[in-house]
Amino acid sequence: MKTAYWIGAYMCLAVSCVTQKPRPCRAPPLFEGSLIATSQNEDFMIYAQYSYDALGKRIRLQKTMNSANETTHTDALLLFRKHTVYLINHDEQSCKKKRMNSTFHPLEVPKQASFLSQIVLGSLSGPGEGLLVNNWYGESPCKKVKYLMTVTEFGCLPVGVHYRTNRTGLITSSFFNIARGIKDPGVFIPPSFCEDADVDVSDDSEDFYSILF
Repeated sequence: MKTAYWIGAYMCLAVSCVTQKPRPCRAPPLFEGSLIATSQNEDFMIYAQYSYDALGKRIRLQKTMNSANETTHTDALLLFRKHTVYLINHDEQSCKKKRMNSTFHPLEVPKQASFLSQIVLGSLSGPGEGLLVNNWYGESPCKKVKYLMTVTEFGCLPVGVHYRTNRTGLITSSFFNIARGIKDPGVFIPPSFCEDADVDVSDDSEDFYSILF
């Protein structure tokens, strides 16, 4: 009886959300989580843990990439206000400090995005078995990237992003284990052994996508 009541209530809620067309939204300003990304063309898979701070315009990204029978690890701290990236090597207690040529873009559904559909991931058969999400699509005006993104109806948390560029082909990303807030604010502070690092001007400046992929 309780299950039947829950299903009815959830369906009413879902119907109510559908009748009110979803609008573009912005994710919470502070959260942490994990992601997996795969590329169609370059045949790689990435597992990453990240901390996201939209207030301070900072991202910490710790990733493992498997590509062509090779595994690489990257620990990057992106400080957009300072236009600086730290590439951190804890094993060698060393740092590379690079210029960053991109601006901070909040994790959000762009205002120009088109609403595609609202669906339930999982099932409505029992409590906690389904997640109501919205699908959006469009093209990024700055990088001319076509995308399809999925976010939760409540909270605007990222679930998945699919996008295509001429360089990478189709890339599919899935987000999971998201927790609001930052457990350790120290993740946005460079380690002490990075204090004397000079800016590396021998390579091209970095941006978020060149570090992630």
